[in-house]
Amino acid sequence: MADGMHIEVDGSALVKAAAALKASAVPIIQREFKGATIESLAYAQEFLANYPPEPEGSTYTRTTTLGPNWRFMLDKVSANAGEVRGLLFNQVSYAIWVQDEQYQAKVHRGRWPTTQMLKRVSAKKMEGFFRAAVDRAAKALVKLVGVGKP
Repeated sequence: MADGMHIEVDGSALVKAAAALKASAVPIIQREFKGATIESLAYAQEFLANYPPEPEGSTYTRTTTLGPNWRFMLDKVSANAGEVRGLLFNQVSYAIWVQDEQYQAKVHRGRWPTTQMLKRVSAKKMEGFFRAAVDRAAKALVKLVGVGKP
């Protein structure tokens, strides 16, 4: 009677395939998340750059400096594993007095979009950009490995 059984399987090809898949998957995921970050920044930029209607009877002539100075930097967008960052900014010195609820001048309250308002009303929209990125990445990965549907 035999004392036992010994089975040996060489899994090195599977390990190599998994490493290759990871090497291929990371750039796909990074590309999609970078795209969603850029979509979110562009949406935020447009949201904050919109001017409200001028107050009725106002004689002030707008400089139109504030809105166009909302910018985001593409070279500051990164998509590393577990972290996605982008930078949206406005270097106009008086932006805080117009578009930040904490410091906003009374004359601008309730009229101008603020950064805090952007966070409150746009979170779902931006979340949608990232959900779509996850879907696109999943489809690309399924295509990469050539099996089923995500």
